[in-house]
Parts: sequence; structure tokens; C-alpha cells
Amino acid sequence: MRTKLFLASSLTTVLLLAACAGPDSSSERPATTESNGTAESTGATRTTGASSAEAAPAHSSSDTQQSRFPTAENDAAELLEGMTVSNLVDKKSQDIAHKALTDADVPQESIDGFFRLVDEFNHAVPTDSLINDGFTNYGTQDPDYDVEAITTAWQQHHANYAGTNCRINTFTLADSLFTVDDQDNPNESLLFIDQESLNNAPGEILDEQERRKFAAFYSNIPTTSALNPSQHIADIQAHFDERGIEFADTDARVISMFSHDTLTEPATLFIGHTGVAVPLDDGYLFLEKIAFDMPYQAITVRDMQQLNDYLMHKYDDGPGLEYGRPIIFDNDEVIDGMRFARR
Repeated sequence: MRTKLFLASSLTTVLLLAACAGPDSSSERPATTESNGTAESTGATRTTGASSAEAAPAHSSSDTQQSRFPTAENDAAELLEGMTVSNLVDKKSQDIAHKALTDADVPQESIDGFFRLVDEFNHAVPTDSLINDGFTNYGTQDPDYDVEAITTAWQQHHANYAGTNCRINTFTLADSLFTVDDQDNPNESLLFIDQESLNNAPGEILDEQERRKFAAFYSNIPTTSALNPSQHIADIQAHFDERGIEFADTDARVISMFSHDTLTEPATLFIGHTGVAVPLDDGYLFLEKIAFDMPYQAITVRDMQQLNDYLMHKYDDGPGLEYGRPIIFDNDEVIDGMRFARR
């Protein structure tokens, strides 16, 4: 049974220890949803410098969370139908991902750096519980990985090096696809495991200039403790404006899932999970590293809304908690078709 990560009483601890959002508890909890299948207007406008811990009441009702976005009315089996998954273990799946990245104008240097990290992980851990040949049907949850065996083997190879997570891998692929003008004074309080991993890596993953940009891009974003997605969206967009974060016009998309942490003062928004999506056939290929001690996944989806449903199915804990529901961005805008999961 998988352990549910985002408990209200331990959100900050989870973010610190997991670094990327870890496996979901979908094997324990059905993820049926309600909706008309299209996103409604968010009601959020882009506001330069609008980050505002005092802009909304301290605790908005859970109804506020659902009033701005729909939820999907179909169950997970229908929402995620047709998705496939690979762990990039074999040459065939790596070749598919490599070509899709190249076709999306991701630089060869970035692609090579990413696959060095993929091979570093897959060569250090047992692959018995991983998908060893191509892509297979995703179903409604991640494959049942043998996390204990994977973690033990990794630690035997790299005692002081935790490996890499979603943010490090996404940055490795997407560094050249966006700029950050203001890199001064980032709030790195939830990045210490990332930084420790980069410090202890056997070879340099990011140089000093790249690490400054990394810290600025993944910096905590101050927000209100209210559970209002429109306010969270405004604060995320204000952060992009204030930092001068701009994305190149390419087919490669940086997908960022923002988590809401109300145990800090002020409350913050934080990229708890992230990956890169590129066109593949008539849909998209989403590349992610689930967590430090979890495998790489290459996921095929039919469109951005199915990618949203995949992430929400795993990471949306529902309304009525002490923290807000996830917000998912495609580059610097809310992902197309964003909707919550029914809980």
C-alpha cells in the first residue's frame, strides 16, 4: 500500500523530504470526479507585483476552491484511458523520447544531460519492477515499483548522493527554454535537499550560474493562507513578472504543479512536481522523475487536459483541508483544461 504524502499536518515536512511530489495513494482511494470536461474561466488576471498574503480572508471555505474550476465527472479509468508509460530503461523508449525532444527544439546538450541522469539511475537500481521494454498501458496508477529494493541499491552505489528529482531533471532539459532576469535573494528554504544533491553529485550537474537560475525559478512564492485558486494563480503570475521569467516559443512545455503550504508564515506556493511535455504523434509525451528514490516516467497523453487529469488524480487531495488544491501551469499560464479531481 502506498503512503499518502500530502497530509495537512505535515505538508512542509513532506515537501522537504520528498522534494518532488511522491507517489499517490490512488491504490487506496478512488479518484472519480465530476465535470463537463472543459475548464471554466479562472477569474484570475495577471497582476504585476500582486503577491498578497493579506489579499483574502485567512481561511476561505472549501467551496471557493471549486467555484473557479470544474471537476471531471468521469472516473479515473475513463479520464486516463489510452495513456501509456515507460521507465526509459530500453533503447526503443529512449529513442522515442530523444526524437520527440529534438523535434520540439530542445538543445542536444540538454537532451544528452538528461539521458546521462536517466542512465545513472537505471544502471544503479534493479529494474525488475520497472517497465523494461517500450511503453505499456498506464491504467489508473503508477506501476507498483519496488521502492525498498531501488532505494537500497541506490544507497549502495551512492551513499552520500541522493540522486535527482523532478526539478533537477526538468531544469536540465529546459534550462535553455526560459530566462530569469532577477536571480537575487530567492527563498530556497524548500530546496535544501536539491542543493545537497547537487553538491554531492559525482559529477557536476549544474554549474554555479545555472544553480543561481535554478534557485530563483524554484523559489518559494509568498501567498495568502486562503484556499482560493484565483489568488494563487495571481501570485504565481506575479512571481513570474517580478522575476522576469519568460519562456521561449518552442513546442517544449515546462509543466509545473504548485503546492500550497500554509504551515509557513506567510503561506507559500511551491513547485512540488514538474516535468517537460513535448508533442508526440497526436498528443504529448510527458517526461518526469517521480522523486529522488523513484524511477523516471515517460507518459503519453492525448492532450493537456489528460495530463492535468493524470497529475490531479495523483496529487489533488480534495477540498476541506488546511491547504489549497494544486495549481498546474503550462509554461507561464494555467494548463489548458485545468480541473480538479473529485474526492
